[in-house]
Amino acid sequence: MYDRKLKITPKLFRRDRKRGIRNDTVFSALFVAGRLSKDNDEWGNFVTSLSALVERYEIVDLNLMGFPIQWEGVLRKGIS
Repeated sequence: MYDRKLKITPKLFRRDRKRGIRNDTVFSALFVAGRLSKDNDEWGNFVTSLSALVERYEIVDLNLMGFPIQWEGVLRKGIS
């Protein structure tokens, strides 16, 4: 999934596309998963764990998976 475009893409709202989220990326799949999550606490824990994982493996280029610079905030806002 690293540096790949998704062949089956999630449908994003127009406002999300205007924010620069592309629908053919791993990030877009995570973003939509957050929107669909019924448990905000569980999703928040997932985002925190993902952030810790990213910090642990700094060599990973998140841009290649469609992550915006402020990705953590974007994922957290998706649940509010």
